[in-house]
Amino acid sequence: MRTIAWMGPTRTPAPNDGGIPGRTWSRSALLGVALLSVLGCAGDSTAPTFPISFGVTPESGSTGTDFVCTIAGDPGPDDTLTRVRWDFENDGVWDTEWSTDRSVTHRFDTAGEKTIRLEAQLLGGASGSAERGVSVVGAGWWDGFGAPPTGQGLNESALIAQPYQGGLAVGGNFTVAGSTSANRLALWDGDSWSAIGPGLNGAVVTLGTFGPDLIVAGNFSRAGEVDATRIARWDGAAWHALGAGFDTSPYAIMTYHDSLFAVGPFTLSGTDSVDYVAKWDGESWRSVRTGFTNDAYCATIWRDRLVVGGALRRSGDTSRSSIAAYDGLGWTYIDGLDDTAYALTVWNDELVAGGFFRTAGSLTVNRIARWDGLTWRGFGDGLSDWVTALTVYRGDLVATGRFPLAGTAQVNGIARWNGTQWRPFQSGLSGFAQTTPWWLATQGDHLYVVGELLAAGGRPSLYIARWED
Repeated sequence: MRTIAWMGPTRTPAPNDGGIPGRTWSRSALLGVALLSVLGCAGDSTAPTFPISFGVTPESGSTGTDFVCTIAGDPGPDDTLTRVRWDFENDGVWDTEWSTDRSVTHRFDTAGEKTIRLEAQLLGGASGSAERGVSVVGAGWWDGFGAPPTGQGLNESALIAQPYQGGLAVGGNFTVAGSTSANRLALWDGDSWSAIGPGLNGAVVTLGTFGPDLIVAGNFSRAGEVDATRIARWDGAAWHALGAGFDTSPYAIMTYHDSLFAVGPFTLSGTDSVDYVAKWDGESWRSVRTGFTNDAYCATIWRDRLVVGGALRRSGDTSRSSIAAYDGLGWTYIDGLDDTAYALTVWNDELVAGGFFRTAGSLTVNRIARWDGLTWRGFGDGLSDWVTALTVYRGDLVATGRFPLAGTAQVNGIARWNGTQWRPFQSGLSGFAQTTPWWLATQGDHLYVVGELLAAGGRPSLYIARWED
């Protein structure tokens, strides 16, 4: 230890200065007090510590994964955890301010083996720290959907995709999927294709499920060996017709209140009038008495209502409504869009519409808007051209369509809204200006886009593409 000599004079404290009246302090006594104040009575300058740990969910993921870090247990019965902070790259730079939150979510911008560091403090002044490692891979487009038969792409366009039996059912105009013969309908299990029965004799336009069965609609007259006019049911082993079918293919199939509904530009089932929305009663299709005219193109379930979008107009009213909602008893209208809605979904309990429209209510929204039950709002500056499909992937709203821009960002046909801004999927869908992405679907950790596609992110993707965060 280095010795410090006190060279100043001795001091006699004044009666009111906190000292002892009339007492003279020597140089050595003053030095002792100073050392005690620095070292503490025990002579130990090390701050007390306590053990702490945290978990990370998931333990591995990609640059698009939300990693949730949660402090495990309590520090002890006699003290209180007062604040924590996090360093997600273990680079000595704290990525969060001090906080009382016991859980935090982080998304990494780059791939690699990451070390997350936590520092915590107790009310009594003790501190603790812990580290955990996670593995992060780069997000991107899969390169396996090249031209068949060597690649897993399709030989003609896909129009629709639907999660089914743990895989993804895909329908369209194709007759070959990868190296598998599949007449306009196939099942992708994540690695390979298989045909779903003998297929259809015309294009599949939309898919849905009803209980364990797959419902298929399109421009066909036969499903396998069964006569079926534009709609049929696959039970896992055989095809079944659904009544007299429709005069035009439905564009959406929905299950609502345990009943099967079809939505589209049709007006007849056999000789029965079923304008735009029809309900299956077990034997035939029945009208839901919409009270609107013009075509319906899309549907979703929102706040326990079947919501239908399109170019809808109320009967006897020339004003455009675009969206109508059915509660099982009757219809209400959600006014405000100045043009057609082609896509609907639900995000953060709000109804989201996409299509041709530019305004919603009094706002300029540019082809995508959300309705909270009272008012319309936009998503930043919107999208530069029409929207064909919407979905939700890892908490983000995803849109696809013919737009090159999302706000001012170049996105090329597909973009995601993270709550504050639009983000691209790398370089987007190549050739989208000449072709059209028609549908989005999520299955497991993957996002799929199908349509008249050529490539995604610069990688060949014949009529189907897969993104993984």
